[in-house]
Amino acid sequence: MGRSDFNVDPARLRRMLLLNTYRELAVSSEHAVAVSILPLLHKDPFDRMLITQARTEAMLLITSDSLVAAYGEGIRLV
Repeated sequence: MGRSDFNVDPARLRRMLLLNTYRELAVSSEHAVAVSILPLLHKDPFDRMLITQARTEAMLLITSDSLVAAYGEGIRLV
């Protein structure tokens, strides 16, 4: 996206995450339903999907985005 604060090779990032036992989380229909009922505090659809995936899968979402953190439950602002 051309952001100067995030210069990463996506293929290398994915490879390194998988090598370090991170797992990929596919988007499910359950996640899609959860997005549809999420309050509209944040308009970015990708971030909204991350929020609902974290909640649905009982995972902690760590973010530096205060708008994402405004959803509260299951989210930690760093």
